Amino acid sequence: MVKRIKDAGFSLIEVMIALAIFAVFAVSIISTQSANIHSSIRMSQDLVLHNLAEMKMNEALLGKREFTNVTDKDPETGSIDIDGYKDFKFEIAYKKNEFPDFAQILGQDENEEERVQRNDPNAGVRKQIFNKLKGELEKLLWQITVTIIHPDGTQYSLSSWVTRGNVRVELNL
Repeated sequence: MVKRIKDAGFSLIEVMIALAIFAVFAVSIISTQSANIHSSIRMSQDLVLHNLAEMKMNEALLGKREFTNVTDKDPETGSIDIDGYKDFKFEIAYKKNEFPDFAQILGQDENEEERVQRNDPNAGVRKQIFNKLKGELEKLLWQITVTIIHPDGTQYSLSSWVTRGNVRVELNL
């Protein structure tokens, strides 16, 4: 009698196909995890930069610095003085607020502005009020921008508007 061998196992080609499918799946999982880890590291770095910028902004706001035109020119620079962050640099820039002219806000050039003033009797009053308000606000408002620089060169900036405490606003026309 002849014995028959049953083909109950997997053939080599079936095993190779299964390994190829598993390899594609494994590569996609590993690349996804790698991207997630990279994003988490980047987010952690952004949070550190944000927290340091917030800290320096609060120091600048509480410092009661006198705002002058000299302040506008020279940014304050230095290193973070906290253990673990000594390699981080900062820059604090103070900028005087500047408003555009009345015609620029309305989207007009100088010729259009003159034409509108001839046709609208209230245009001159509106312009006078705007110019007075513009002058007072430019004396009052300043912008502070804090930039934190990571040792690898990554930068994070945070800005805020502040008012000069020693300025009196007069709106008498």
